[in-house]
Amino acid sequence: APPDTMRTLDRGAIDLAELSDDQIQFLADRGMGFVADAIQQAHKDSDTAYVLQSAALVFFMQTGFAMLTVGSVRTKNTKYILL
Repeated sequence: APPDTMRTLDRGAIDLAELSDDQIQFLADRGMGFVADAIQQAHKDSDTAYVLQSAALVFFMQTGFAMLTVGSVRTKNTKYILL
């Protein structure tokens, strides 16, 4: 194992989000595969949450742009802008 891996794992509190792929593999090789699996699942979960949060922001941006464009045309034309 690289010395960096040992130094990170030997300190008291480990921030699991900061572990690299090599450090996760080090844990798996030492019989702590359940920890490695939990870390990898947490990474996947955070990626999914990021994508969903970004999608929600896109929806809000679309409605905001629709309101902006509706505000710049006459009232009789608003339904054509929103469709």
